[in-house]
Amino acid sequence: MSADICEVCLKSDMLCPACQKLVDEGGISQLELSVSRFLHSTREENPAAKDIKIVELIESDGIVTIITRKGDAGKIIGKSGKFIRRLSEKLNKRIKVLEQGADIKSTIQGAILPLALLGINIVYTPAGEKIKVRISASQLRHSPIRLEEIKKTLKSVLKKDIEIVKE
Repeated sequence: MSADICEVCLKSDMLCPACQKLVDEGGISQLELSVSRFLHSTREENPAAKDIKIVELIESDGIVTIITRKGDAGKIIGKSGKFIRRLSEKLNKRIKVLEQGADIKSTIQGAILPLALLGINIVYTPAGEKIKVRISASQLRHSPIRLEEIKKTLKSVLKKDIEIVKE
């Protein structure tokens, strides 16, 4: 697992002065610290956890989206969702895991769950590519996730302009 926090601070509830400075200056958030400590605590049960690279954590509307490098999502989730369920209980939030570098369709589908994806269009403009994501307007009314949060997450993962169209 890649973390900016030292091994000693991952094991204890206290932070050394260097790690405390990182937290105080915003170099690492409390959420990142909690997730890093959780992953570190599961290393004996989940030896693959030591190799996990978390690219970004996005928190919104009671949902935490964990963006990992390609291939690490399964390591965080664990067999039958064991580890992600425990992390969800610890943080008291719903959790989604997305892989950076995965294909566009699966990334978008993962980000908009539980909504169904109607279609994806790639629009080429003079300013660059823009991804148009089409979702059902009727489903959106019942969604626990706001449209702006979906857009923010997708923009962060895909590194492209995103437009969400309700049909």
